[in-house]
Amino acid sequence: MVNHDEEEWEWQGKRYICKPGQKITSLEKIRKACGKGVSIQNIRTAFVRFEKLEFLTYESTKESRLVTVLNWELYQSSENNQQSNQQTGNKDLTTNKNDKNDKNKDIEVLHTSLSTEVDPIDKIPYQEIVNLYHLNCVSYPKLKTIGSNRQKAISARWKQYKKDLAVFEILFQKAEQSGFLKGENNRNWQADFNWLMNDANMAKVLEGKYDKKLCNTAPHQPTIAERKDAELQEALRRAHEEGEDNIDN
Repeated sequence: MVNHDEEEWEWQGKRYICKPGQKITSLEKIRKACGKGVSIQNIRTAFVRFEKLEFLTYESTKESRLVTVLNWELYQSSENNQQSNQQTGNKDLTTNKNDKNDKNKDIEVLHTSLSTEVDPIDKIPYQEIVNLYHLNCVSYPKLKTIGSNRQKAISARWKQYKKDLAVFEILFQKAEQSGFLKGENNRNWQADFNWLMNDANMAKVLEGKYDKKLCNTAPHQPTIAERKDAELQEALRRAHEEGEDNIDN
């Protein structure tokens, strides 16, 4: 995939030198190279995983990505050593054959990590859901990590709502529009991501229980004491007006 030799490349309107171990490509090109069963989201997930494992880094724009394989020279040195060993006899030939099989297995593992049919983790777009939260819930605390408890909650809600990202977007939009959930209540309490991922809480938000128009615009219903006080004030006002009329007459 990456360059074996240095070459010049124009990217983002500037001229760059693509060094060995680098490649300018796109998610769509990678998807086509992987074959059937691999989606753009699978590839994004794989990039995040490989970057965490310090296998590669990447810079992206809307149209392309500059991918850099870390420690490329070490991999090439190892590959050259294997080619040298092929000339040392039958024993080495057998070893190299096994190494080749191992390489093929590594390729299969890489493809498996991109396949939605094998790796269940890739079926759950944890990062996309968190991104939707950050994009829509700008008044809420930001997440710094996605721990195991949050992954379990996201996974449960993802399956519960038929694996539909639109449901999560609606949830976060409603949460941002709700004054009550943002702290406009008598306790100064504010919801957060963990609260929104709770089964019962998510259902209530989606059903509109915390919509602003329902929380804060209901007319005030006077109590019995308030009604009696109002009646008394009205009676006193009328008596006062009648008294002034009698004095004038």
